Amino acid sequence: MSRVPVLRFRLARSASAAPAFGQWRARWHERRLYLAAHPFAYCLAAVARRVASVCTIPRIGHVVSDAALAKHVLSTPELFAKTGPGALSDALTQVMGSKALVNMDGEPHRLLRARLRDIFAPRFAAELVARIFAPALAEARAALEAGAAIDVVRLARILAGRSACALAGIELTSDERCLEMHRHGRDFARALSLATRRLTGAQVAHARERFDALTLSAHAAFAAGGETTVPGRLRAAGLTFDEARGLIAILLLAGTETTASALPRLVALLVDTGQWAALRADPPRVAAAVDEGLRLTAPVALVTRNVVSATVLGDRRLRPGERVVVCLASALKAQEAAADAGFDYGRVQAPGVANLWFGQGPHACPGAALARREITTALEALLACGDVRVVRRRYARDAVFAGYARLEVRRG
Repeated sequence: MSRVPVLRFRLARSASAAPAFGQWRARWHERRLYLAAHPFAYCLAAVARRVASVCTIPRIGHVVSDAALAKHVLSTPELFAKTGPGALSDALTQVMGSKALVNMDGEPHRLLRARLRDIFAPRFAAELVARIFAPALAEARAALEAGAAIDVVRLARILAGRSACALAGIELTSDERCLEMHRHGRDFARALSLATRRLTGAQVAHARERFDALTLSAHAAFAAGGETTVPGRLRAAGLTFDEARGLIAILLLAGTETTASALPRLVALLVDTGQWAALRADPPRVAAAVDEGLRLTAPVALVTRNVVSATVLGDRRLRPGERVVVCLASALKAQEAAADAGFDYGRVQAPGVANLWFGQGPHACPGAALARREITTALEALLACGDVRVVRRRYARDAVFAGYARLEVRRG
């Protein structure tokens, strides 16, 4: 059996750290977000984090709350597979088929990712975001500068929807189309839970209905082919549309949900901690603020793996077929020293933590550069409007990705 040592990373404190009350207010809202979205999972994760770096919970699996161990699990597919009876991807296969990328391993997975690599490259992402975000961001800036309040959640869903639809080759007729795609993705993802191993017949039928709604609009782009859309790339790779639909659905789901959740939470963290004005005066640090927001919010809070070979993780002996649940929401916070707790846009991320919010290893998020560019571009546009304050907020209940249902901000 292999053994991995438990390593500890410490995050550096910066001069931009917020006052204690601002940090308390931000933590209070973040806890409310998790409790509104996943009260049971949040409480389990909190208990697991306090018990051990690897805690075994009946029916759930071995819950990992340590950043080094999380990185090891995600980077070692020969020990911890994305597929298998303990992984959530097994349930996804029931709905999407076997080629949705997130439920693939080995050489077929590597080849399909390679086919899509340059479409998610930083340069392509920057050009795409600059082109498709401009109208919505200009409208939001005009509203703020006129003294009106804007809902950052609605704005984030429109922006993420525009990006995902552009990649999927789906024609955009209005902002409502973006919001509709977000609703389809949210409804589809709700079929899954932390304890999900297999879906019932009724769950499969419901999920497939939402799956059809997500992907049918991409059929025209698939039929047209071409190298500028994901469906076109998949057709060129020899996939049928039925085979390609799983990956298209994951693209739309991840593309609309993660950014739509992360951007409003980052805006709220900056305002709640009193760091908005400081960041406005420090534009080169916007990218660092985005990374700090992703570390603290961990939009994809949980990742599952199936144990392939007998191994030791922390102080636990694991057997083949057992399930490992990597709790990124806990692991990315557990490395803070007590005095450094909370959001700090000037924080220098430790090497062992940096980018862990996008996963690690062969299944690291292929759209990481795109997601970072989306959030950075939107945040820069909002910062350029001046100081803002939160005038109304509502937490999203029973949401797959913890976040706000509404976050209204106004200048002043």
